[in-house]
Order: sequence, then C-alpha cells, then structure tokens
Amino acid sequence: MVIEKEASPLEGVPDLTFSKPHNTEDRTAGLKLVADVLSQQRSITSKTLIYNPITVLLWAALVGLIYPFVYRNPATDKPNLVIAMMGILMSILAGVRYLVRPYQDLGESINWEWLGEDEMVIAKFGDTVIGSCVYRLQDSSNKKEMLIRAWTTRPRERRKGIGRGLLESVVNIAKQKGCSGIDFAPDELRVGSTRLLSQLDGFAGVLHINKGFAQEETKARATLKNLVDEHWSEKRTKGSR
Repeated sequence: MVIEKEASPLEGVPDLTFSKPHNTEDRTAGLKLVADVLSQQRSITSKTLIYNPITVLLWAALVGLIYPFVYRNPATDKPNLVIAMMGILMSILAGVRYLVRPYQDLGESINWEWLGEDEMVIAKFGDTVIGSCVYRLQDSSNKKEMLIRAWTTRPRERRKGIGRGLLESVVNIAKQKGCSGIDFAPDELRVGSTRLLSQLDGFAGVLHINKGFAQEETKARATLKNLVDEHWSEKRTKGSR
C-alpha cells in the first residue's frame, strides 16, 4: 500500500529573500523602487491639496465670483456656467500639478549617477524585486558609519515586515563591516526627506500636507533604533567580555 504524502500548503510559494543585487536587472529594479518613492509623495501631496476643505472653499468662492457674469439668463446660460466651473476646476488642478512638480524632478534624478558607489540590499519574492534599501559606508574621524539613503517597498507589500527585514539586513552588514553605528542619511542625501509646502502645514487646522510623511519617518527611525539597540547591544556585550 502506497501512502501519498500530503502536499505542503506552502508548496509552490516563492521564497522571500534579502540580499545584494546579483545582476544589473535587479539593481535597476531596486533603483526604480527608490524613484517611485518620489512619485508616491507627489501623488499623496496632490490628493491632499485637491481634496482639502480649503481647496473646495476656494473653488466655491471663485464660482461665486463669476456666477453673476455667466449666469444671467437661466434659459440659455447653464452651459456657460458649467464650462466656467470646469475651467476653474482645471485651473486649480493645474496649480496643484505645478506645486508638486519638484517631486517629479527629484524622481527623474534617481539614476546610476545618483547611486554612485553606494550599495544596495533588495528584497525579492521569487524573481520579483519588492523592496530596496540604498546605503553608504562613510569614513570619518577614524570611524566607519553606515548611512541609509533610501528605504522602500512596493506599496502593496507594506505592513508585512519586509521593510523591517531590509533594515535588519543592512544593520547586519554594518555590524559585519565593523561600523561604529548606522543611521538615516541627512535630508540632502536621503530620498523621501523632501517636504513641499511645509510652511503651510497646519494652516487653519485642516491643511496637513506632510503629516503622513512625518509619521512614517518617525516609525522608520523607531524601527531602526530598535534593531540597532538589539544588534549593537549584543555586539557590545560580547566585546566587553
């Protein structure tokens, strides 16, 4: 009698791996994910501006101003009013697009020249790159330090521990390289640090353009700190024996 072995529920599920890119294709995919960070910031900021109560009030106020001039005869002027309302809406959308244009310009600057000699760790699900972390090893004052310039995953893969896995991988690399510490790079070197229209944050108590970005950065720093405390405390404990 032959007893058939039950198939594993995970049979056929691709492996999730964290490693340095092994070829140009993986490096390109990882770099594209980094550039997508700016595209996502642009999209989120656009939606925040468009669907904000202040923008709606601005549109309504402008419609109110032109109303007496384009809607004098109810029998014939309805099309004129609709066209005017749509024209104002399109003008506001064009203004929003102009305001968030710097994100697009920054995204286009993420290329091989931007990467330079920096290194990368990617997360792969099977053959698909779903996360990327770019870091720089920097020597200063006889100390070696790791600076994280970019850290991201595909939007659909977030809140699944993949971002933490990427950070844990680079923390381990920093430890192996003998770094004295690891931290996120300064704003001028780090992707995702740009905050457009920050001077308007909190305006009238309803305009929170960068609030979500700030919260995500706080969470990222907390995650990195936890990993550093865990790994570096272990390193120091062993070193002190």
